[in-house]
Amino acid sequence: MTMKFKIKLPLHAQTLLALLAVGFLALNASAEGAAFLYRGHLEIGGAPADGNYDMSISLCETNRGGAAVAGPVVVSAAEVKHGMFTARLDFGPGPFSGTNYWLDISARRAGETAFSATSVRSRLKPSPYAHGAPRLVTSKLPAPAAKRPAAPPQPNPSANP
Repeated sequence: MTMKFKIKLPLHAQTLLALLAVGFLALNASAEGAAFLYRGHLEIGGAPADGNYDMSISLCETNRGGAAVAGPVVVSAAEVKHGMFTARLDFGPGPFSGTNYWLDISARRAGETAFSATSVRSRLKPSPYAHGAPRLVTSKLPAPAAKRPAAPPQPNPSANP
C-alpha cells in the first residue's frame, strides 16, 4: 500500500524555497569559474594575420598606460584566420564588478621568443560581466514585503447599473 501526501505551503514559504533554489544554482554556477571566450582581430603590418600565434593578454582599467588589474593569460598557438581568433580567457571572478576594462594584447608567431604589443587596447564588452550575475541575484534581492490587504474593488464603467 502506498500513501500519497500533498503538502500545501503558504506563499511566503514557497517564495523562500524558490529563492533558496536560485541561490543554490548561483553557487554552483560560480564554482565553474570565470572563463569566457574572446573573439578578436589581429593585424600584422596593417594586414589580417594568418597562422598560429601565441598571445599574452592582460586586463587593464584604462585604454592607455597604467598597470594590469589581472593577467597576463597566455594563449598558446591560437589559430588566426583572416585576422580573426578566439581565445579562452580566465582572469578569475574578482575583477568583474561593473568597472570598464580593456584588454592589452601582445602577440608573436607560435614558437618565436619575443611578444609584440598591439597598438591599441581592446575594450571588453559586457558579456563577461554575466559572471557577476550570481552575486547580484543573491545579494541584491529585496526583503519580502509584508502581507498587504487586498485593494478595494474598482467600479466597472461598462457594467450595467
